[in-house]
Amino acid sequence: MIINLLDCAQFACTRYVYIFISFSFHVQNSGDNSMKRIYVILAVIAISALVASGIYVWQEHARQSILLATTTSVQDSGLLDAILPDFETRNGISVHVVALGTGQALEYGKRGDAHCLLVHAPALENVFMQNGYGIRRITLFWNTFVLIGPKTNPAGINGTDNITQAFLKIWNAGAVFVSRGDLSGTHVKEMEIWAVCGIDKEELKERTWYVNASAGMGTTLQVANERNGYTLSDIATYLRWRQKLTNLMQMQIAVTPEIRNDYSVIITKTGSVEKPSETDAFWNWMCSAQTRSMIENYTINSERVYNVYW
Repeated sequence: MIINLLDCAQFACTRYVYIFISFSFHVQNSGDNSMKRIYVILAVIAISALVASGIYVWQEHARQSILLATTTSVQDSGLLDAILPDFETRNGISVHVVALGTGQALEYGKRGDAHCLLVHAPALENVFMQNGYGIRRITLFWNTFVLIGPKTNPAGINGTDNITQAFLKIWNAGAVFVSRGDLSGTHVKEMEIWAVCGIDKEELKERTWYVNASAGMGTTLQVANERNGYTLSDIATYLRWRQKLTNLMQMQIAVTPEIRNDYSVIITKTGSVEKPSETDAFWNWMCSAQTRSMIENYTINSERVYNVYW
């Protein structure tokens, strides 16, 4: 719709300018003072029309769009591409997506640069809300974190291990581990697991086998594949990339509450002030049974990858 408005404005202004220029040539060749007065009036109208049309298009664009700062995992998994067109079609509101680590997405919200957030680091989200940066928050769906590693499995991880035991085996073996290193929800979870193991980030920095990718999930998986290393991933992004990760496989470990990966929607304070109707529409749409059903039924290679809180 924004493009149509802009095209119409440009067409109208172009036609007016064409007529105006044609008329100006006629006036210049005429000695009629009344014609010159009309020329001045038309010049004022032309300038006013150009300014007004520009302001109108800008206001329409500002009114009918929101900025969503989101974790890279729901972008890399393909979920947003699958569901957001439905919102835009139903509401006539464009969603501009900025995919970042959750920590960076929350910083966007703090600075007032994002209207809505889709994130997955509950501890950081709680602080964000307590400090008044968010107006509404709801945890809508979840999947699991998975440990991905070399098919040779140099740390000897097996199905009886839980995630903490698996990390300890990686530490003891000195096997390559690739970290997101970007304050994303996945990185926060990784650091929580190392902390349970009694290992802090300073100790990790001293290990040559510990690789900081400082990247999104898809890129981190690629680095792990190239380095024959282990990494922590959300299951959806791994499944999306699995066919390209020829050196890696999913480690079979015991499923425990520690590997649950919750995703929440937040309406920021900025969003509620600048775009109240648009953010309300987004909130209601995300919370609707239809959208939850789309999330729950989203598949990668015929596998469902998200579970919904009803």
